[in-house]
Amino acid sequence: MSYNSYSIILREEKDKLSNLKDIVSYNFKSYSVREIFTPFSGIVCQSNESFEEELIPFSEKYPEKEIAYVEVDCFGGKCSSEGFIIKNGIKIFEQEYHHSAHKILLQKLDFDFDSWFFYPFRRYFFVDKGGINGDILDFSFLVLCFTLTRDFEDDKNCIVRMAENEALLIKENSFELYFMKVNDDWTKVLGRIFNDSKETIHDIKNLLEDTFLGVEYNFNVDNFQTGETLNIASINDELKKKCTSNSFRANAFNTRPFEYNKQVENDNKNKNLVIDKNQNIVLERIYDEEEDYEDKGDDKPKSFWRSFLDFLNGK
Repeated sequence: MSYNSYSIILREEKDKLSNLKDIVSYNFKSYSVREIFTPFSGIVCQSNESFEEELIPFSEKYPEKEIAYVEVDCFGGKCSSEGFIIKNGIKIFEQEYHHSAHKILLQKLDFDFDSWFFYPFRRYFFVDKGGINGDILDFSFLVLCFTLTRDFEDDKNCIVRMAENEALLIKENSFELYFMKVNDDWTKVLGRIFNDSKETIHDIKNLLEDTFLGVEYNFNVDNFQTGETLNIASINDELKKKCTSNSFRANAFNTRPFEYNKQVENDNKNKNLVIDKNQNIVLERIYDEEEDYEDKGDDKPKSFWRSFLDFLNGK
């Protein structure tokens, strides 16, 4: 699976975002434009093709604005980027290709920016209602998979899927949580919110707190519509900053890339869910389950994880 995007990012005060969004949308009619609220307020304009030449005259029309132009390239779990800062039609800073180039560029817009993760560089930023960004520390990924299987496999409103270094939990038309093993001591958690109702946010909060009770974690639940942020954490601020600033996409980890363009149909053999058209970020390898066996005592096939848990429990 590969992902490539070209973006311009402009920082602006919250009360001026609407006006700036109109200006950017008018000048770049063919591209996606959206307000951002975290980690700073501003506007993002994005395309899947380079529009660097169009940026120069735009920058000249608004000479007071410093604009970041960032190209992001991801393949097999590894992401890198490059770009420049332009002001009044002149490149005032250029950053060569590197897995943290975007971080360096965004720090030119906001000195306090110190996050490797940036929502607009995720594939479905422009259609989601919100997002989840978090970290789980000192908790075995294998145990995490067992925990998700135990708690959610039999929940008719959820889909749970596992791969060697990744896991996926989907709640029908509400939210999605993607768990990625970075190393033995760190699991990165990224999520999508499809329904930003108070009930959904409450469900996400309870799920994270209950599932990872007693574990070191930090989660931010962000509403892209309103700019509201909910922080759920069991670690101190110093450890939060350390997790936030570290790159988790420096190395490829997929032996076989995920396919993100396959729409889930209502024919999953274990779940009868209808998935919203925007909720199609399905991992083909995860949905192509590992071999199941038929348990004679149950008319439903067991997943590998459920079978292993039952074995450990003497069932």
